[in-house]
Order: sequence, then structure tokens, then C-alpha cells
Amino acid sequence: MKTIIRTSLLLATVFVIFTSCENLDAKFTFSTSDITFTYGPDTITGNLVLTQDTIQSELDSLIQKNGTTIDKLNSVKLKSCVITITSPDTGNFNSFNSFEIYISTPTLAQIQLAALNPVPRDTNSVSLAVNGNEIASYIKSPTFYFMLKGNKTKPITYPISVSIHAEYEVSAGM
Repeated sequence: MKTIIRTSLLLATVFVIFTSCENLDAKFTFSTSDITFTYGPDTITGNLVLTQDTIQSELDSLIQKNGTTIDKLNSVKLKSCVITITSPDTGNFNSFNSFEIYISTPTLAQIQLAALNPVPRDTNSVSLAVNGNEIASYIKSPTFYFMLKGNKTKPITYPISVSIHAEYEVSAGM
């Protein structure tokens, strides 16, 4: 009887170890280089594309550094997105009512990643609300496009330099 109990416990332990190992994921965050651009001055108002940048994906090397491979990639989601006016020091987002961030690739349709509506007044830095869309297939592409749209409600009378910082959350099997 003791042998049956010991054997059962051993088998249960082995089962738990092997099934637990199969479900281990490498989880890490990464940031692309900040996107920077200058906008204005102009008198155009309405919904506008403020910048669209082409980004070369570095996900292969990041995944390898974290002990896994691209074929084991489970999930990539935008974790945070901050837009900041870097110049002039007195610049603010008062000319904008809303912002939206989108991603696309040469073969995948554009989807929204984050938005902010309304934009707070008298500030030079805003954090957009991320929507949790799964973007692994976009980031796997060697090239993807990152677009900022804004609803501008009044003219901008001087050029503003802007920086977009995006951070992503990754999960991949081991």
C-alpha cells in the first residue's frame, strides 16, 4: 500500500513539474526609439495626421536576449504611450482636442493602439489611454508604421517639437 501511495505521489509531482514548465513564459517590456517631429506653424484645423513614422522592428534580437524565439511569441501589447512637447519650453497642447495612435504594416490594416480625448489644457506632456489590442503580428513584421492623429481646434502660431515614447509588453514561450 505504501508503494502505491509513493508511486502516486511521484507521478503527481512529475506531472505538475512537466505541465508547469510548458506554461512558463518570458515576459519583458521594450521601448522603440522615441519618435520625434516638428509640427507647425499652421492654420489648418480638424482631424490631421501629425506624423507617420516607419519603424524597423528589433523584436528578434530582444526575444533572443530574453531566452526565447520569435516563433514562440504569444503576445505583444502597447503598455504606455506618452507624447511630450520638447520645445519651446512654454509649448502646450491647447490647440488639440484629441490624439490617437495607430499601427500598420505593409500587409496588415491600421488599428488603433491608444487615444486621449479630451486633451488636458496647459500641459506639455500627456499619457494616452492604451486599449490593449494584440499587435504581435504587427511587431513581427520587419517594418511597421506608427501614426499619430490629432484633432486640432485652433491654429498653431509657432513650431513645436514633439517626442512620442512608446513602451510595449511582450510574452513568449520558453
